[in-house]
Amino acid sequence: MLPYRDIKQMREDGYDASTIEEAESFNARWDALFASPIGIYLRQEAPRDVEIASGVRLLPIEAIAECVQELVPDKILFDAGYIPIASSVGGNCLAYDPRTSMFYWADRSCVNSTEYLYTPNDYAEMPFSEGNLKKALIFVSDAPVSEFIQRLRSGEYEQQLDALD
Repeated sequence: MLPYRDIKQMREDGYDASTIEEAESFNARWDALFASPIGIYLRQEAPRDVEIASGVRLLPIEAIAECVQELVPDKILFDAGYIPIASSVGGNCLAYDPRTSMFYWADRSCVNSTEYLYTPNDYAEMPFSEGNLKKALIFVSDAPVSEFIQRLRSGEYEQQLDALD
């Protein structure tokens, strides 16, 4: 299942212009992700069901699509151009930045609002901005997507991610 919103149906159903514009933006973000290095993983290699990998829940595309519409920090990250691919029991998530080809950990106590963010080490408050969002995230890896996913599935990141959760 691809996570696109049906714009044609929305128009036929009489949705207002701002809702349709938001749906078009949502679809454009997915287009960009599918065209990025993580696109092959999302289309072909994501699990069909939730899969435990290095102690986090690697999400199927359907679950990712739901999370980026409803959950924090997933929605905040998606709206800022990241794609959450896994979540922890504590509600934190592992996300990929297609602009830098890097994976980051987002602690929900640091990334929980579009007004303020918090630094991971000392929880210093910062106003929301793209630069501050990067400061609120914890770098995990810059390995190529397929290599990172393979290592994640083999348990290589379990200690690191467990310490962050």
